[in-house]
Amino acid sequence: MKRMLILIGILCAMLTGCNAEEDEMKGEAQIIGTVTDIRSGSILVEEEDSELVWVKVPEADFISNYEVGQEVFVWTNGELMESNPPQAIALQIHVVNE
Repeated sequence: MKRMLILIGILCAMLTGCNAEEDEMKGEAQIIGTVTDIRSGSILVEEEDSELVWVKVPEADFISNYEVGQEVFVWTNGELMESNPPQAIALQIHVVNE
């Protein structure tokens, strides 16, 4: 019985975590800009303030969906890795001008 309760608790925690990611994507995108470069599973996005960010494309997506010059909205996992330029992991990318 104890094992069953623990299993149910873990399952509930996992489901709550999945819903948190979906709710985050409903809000505003964290990165908005233009694709300026594409390399090994990542796109380089130049934001309006000329800041550059490397964005790792989600595994469920294909790098071939992106082209230099496209405007994109990017929802991330909230972490920005310190490098030059910074790096982020995308949960979802929306291309504005297809």
